[in-house]
Amino acid sequence: MTVYAPEPRLMGRREFIAGAGVAALGLAVLGRGAFTAAEPFTRTAILDRIGETFRVAAGPAEGAVVRISEILELPFGAVADVENQFLLRLAGVAGPELAQDTYEFATESFGRVALFITPMSEPGAAVASYDAIINRFVPSGGTP
Repeated sequence: MTVYAPEPRLMGRREFIAGAGVAALGLAVLGRGAFTAAEPFTRTAILDRIGETFRVAAGPAEGAVVRISEILELPFGAVADVENQFLLRLAGVAGPELAQDTYEFATESFGRVALFITPMSEPGAAVASYDAIINRFVPSGGTP
């Protein structure tokens, strides 16, 4: 089986601080039940879909398209659940550059998914890059 995830890399202070804020907001959004996936949104399921596109489903950026480019391990050390705690990296494909915010994405495999994304590329870069930290709590023996 081919694994598409790159080797882990060190994360800079700016990325760490931005990631911590994204994680907190993402957990708040997911905790409100905004996360409605047709298929479980786990690390393994996403690894199988590297390259799949997500389209912004509503709002001013409706129609903007990003694709799954990679999955990275979180740098926080003791991640308890690697299937439900990871960094999802998206690359801009079409449409406007997206600002840091929560967007509802329509996806082929996962249905509609609300993700808080943070732009990681410089404004005006040839390809925009976005990070979303997935940090779902799954009760022991339960479903999210």
